[in-house]
Amino acid sequence: MKKFIYILIFFNVYLAGCNTEADVAPGESGTFVKFFGNINSDVAEDMKTTTDGGFIFLSSNRTELTEIEIDKIHLVKTDAFGNIEWERLYPEEEGIPASEEESINLTGRSLLALEDGYIVVGDSIYDEESSNLYIMRTALDGNLLNEASLSIPGGNLKGRVIELTQEGGFIVLGQIENSAAPENMYLAMLNANLDVIWEQQYGIGDEANVSRSFHVGEQEITWAGTTIRNPGEQDIRFISTPFDSKNTFFDESVGLNNGRNDIGADIKRCPTGYVIVGTTNDTENGDNDMFLISISTAGNVLWSETFGGSGNDTGESVMVTSRNEIVALGTTESFGNGERDMYLVKTDLSGNAIWTDTPGEGRTFGGVNDEAGSRVLETADNGYLLLGTEDFNDVGTMILIKTDQDGNL
Repeated sequence: MKKFIYILIFFNVYLAGCNTEADVAPGESGTFVKFFGNINSDVAEDMKTTTDGGFIFLSSNRTELTEIEIDKIHLVKTDAFGNIEWERLYPEEEGIPASEEESINLTGRSLLALEDGYIVVGDSIYDEESSNLYIMRTALDGNLLNEASLSIPGGNLKGRVIELTQEGGFIVLGQIENSAAPENMYLAMLNANLDVIWEQQYGIGDEANVSRSFHVGEQEITWAGTTIRNPGEQDIRFISTPFDSKNTFFDESVGLNNGRNDIGADIKRCPTGYVIVGTTNDTENGDNDMFLISISTAGNVLWSETFGGSGNDTGESVMVTSRNEIVALGTTESFGNGERDMYLVKTDLSGNAIWTDTPGEGRTFGGVNDEAGSRVLETADNGYLLLGTEDFNDVGTMILIKTDQDGNL
């Protein structure tokens, strides 16, 4: 009940900042604001458009009502207007385990929407020192159909992204932690039954984090991430490799040995090659800014741009619209209403800002609480759907915002 009261308070504040109440009212409005959650804490992870024109949302759900923390995968299916059709938690068993040793926690990181159901990739966590890459497949109504757990000897394997291949199988990207081997990135192809066809490991010994999405082409797989080379120095790394090969078409870095922190969060294909969004502290004030980078299909940097203000601003998700514009979502502490708000930026293919009429050359969304942007996608009416996490009194709730094509509610 306490969390529900906080949601109502924020919803009223949010309405006060919109043009009319109809802009965000439940039903079939062209723009809206929705909240998904319960007494547990949710962290928004991913979303996809479904075959029926609706949406499917993924979050990691944590129960903290006892001394034992329980993590579950949370799926929410809605219609095109954000109205809930069903939602499920996985594992579906209720109750609290007697000890942490008896619990298996599941977290979701990436989501696929298929014609006959959904695929989720993430982690199965047995204790603080042991985790496997976890994949599950459900029917269209959310019923669990199949699941698989992938592991490597001598290290923890964590699932980050999954994509569909042209042959109907899947490519999964993960990262390796706590391993003595130099490889720290994991790539595998699976068949429709989630059986491994091939797997490869990549790395040069430096700690690395992989991006939240990647591109699967006819002959290549391209992804981005972050390499931590020295304390206080992180570089954006982008890699393209053939299928089932340790060879690479390119393996390049942005910001190598320059003493700054550049973090790669997401990558998408565009007409000129690829666009990466992330975060950099290469600013006049030493704070963080959203960082957009365009690279060619050969791995060469074409341009880079930063967006933000005097506070810390980050880039988390990027997409290329049907009109060949770049839209990036992140989080800002420089602009908006609260300490942190969702931050939406749109540019042309050369990185020139399109929304120059507002501070930060973007749109901000939020109220008196903290909001963090997670994912953005284009809707059928050329508007934008923003997924993020709203912090209500230290309890996270998924927040969904639908805007028009100009980023307005």
